[in-house]
Amino acid sequence: MRAPPGPRHLSTSSRWPSLWPLIASLGDANAQSVDNTQIMLDGLSSGRFVFAYDLIGSYALRWAQRHPEVVVVVPRDYALVLSRMVFVHKGARHIQAAARFVDFLLSHAGQQILAHDTPLFSLREDVSGPYSARQLRAEVGDHLYPIPIDAGLLAIADPQARGDFLARWQREFSTHENAGTKAGVESPHSGSAADQNGISSSRSSSKPGSPAGG
Repeated sequence: MRAPPGPRHLSTSSRWPSLWPLIASLGDANAQSVDNTQIMLDGLSSGRFVFAYDLIGSYALRWAQRHPEVVVVVPRDYALVLSRMVFVHKGARHIQAAARFVDFLLSHAGQQILAHDTPLFSLREDVSGPYSARQLRAEVGDHLYPIPIDAGLLAIADPQARGDFLARWQREFSTHENAGTKAGVESPHSGSAADQNGISSSRSSSKPGSPAGG
C-alpha cells in the first residue's frame, strides 16, 4: 500500500534516480495505492495490510503509540524529511502576539516541548529527546534527506511538469501492477502495502519495540 504522488516526489525525483525503479517494484509486488497515511494506518491495525511504505512519520509515530500492533521503522538507506513551516501572515489581526508565539516555538523551551511531547521533531542541536533531530540522526545516521524549501517545490504548480510526472508515475506503477506479479507482502485479507516519506510501518503479532523514528 502506498499513497499517490505529491510535491515531495516531484521535487526529489531528479535528485533520487532510484525513485522510478522503486515505483516499478511496488507495481511488481501488487501494491495498492491509497489516498493518505491514515488509510494505511487503519489498514495495518485492522489486518487489511501487513506493510505500508512512505507514510508521514509524525502521523505514524503518534498512531503507533496508541496501537501497539503497529511498528514504525525509518529506512536506513534513504529517508525523506518534510519540513513544517510557520509564518505570520501580513494580514494577521494580532501580529505581535503571533510573532511572540513563533519566537517561543523556536526557543529552547518550545523546542523541548516538540522533542518530548509531539512527534514533530525539534531541529535545534542543543535539544535532545525522543523526537529530536539529534536522536533521529543517532538512529538513522546520515541517510536523512530534507526536502529543500526552495523554488523546486513550485515545479508541481507547472501543469506540464506535473502532467509529465504523474503520467510516468502511473505508467511505471500500473504497467508492473497489471503484470499480475504478486510478491511477498500480502495479508490474508488484501494486497501489499506502501506510502510517503520513506517511513515504513508493519503489523506485528508479537510485542513491538520502540518506533525507530519519523
